[in-house]
Amino acid sequence: MEKINKKKMLRLNYFILPAFQFKMIAVSLGMSLIQLCGLYILINRFEAMLASKLSAAGIPATDALFIFIERQGHQLEQSTLYLGLGLLVFNFICFTVITQRIAGPLYRIKITSIAWRTSDKPLDLKLRKGDFFQDIASELQSLNEQFIKKEVATKEIMNEKKAS
Repeated sequence: MEKINKKKMLRLNYFILPAFQFKMIAVSLGMSLIQLCGLYILINRFEAMLASKLSAAGIPATDALFIFIERQGHQLEQSTLYLGLGLLVFNFICFTVITQRIAGPLYRIKITSIAWRTSDKPLDLKLRKGDFFQDIASELQSLNEQFIKKEVATKEIMNEKKAS
């Protein structure tokens, strides 16, 4: 029996179809960055609006209220930045897992279909538990089995015709 390499079992190839996966992750991170920038702009506009209303009310720029609003604005910007960075990391991890659940089955379907062309025996198309497209894999598996049965039947008919 073949020895199983534990390190190889623990290592998981997260980027099975890198072109597809990196594009999906880039789109996701880009959308998150746009949302984060929009939030940052909203915070700055709100802070500027408060400052202009205080100025219009005749409160001097050196007043404690101005200083408080400025400090709170900076604190809110900093909190938003930290939250945004955390969400970007979380988003990257989530999209890596999701795209792997899509890319893995596509890759296995591709590899198995190549093997089917060169083999005259039914080969199993197995996907990992939790992968997407389980139903497509089972349909392709049954389609392959039908083709092999028809091919065997055709060969038998051809052999019978040759024999007679």
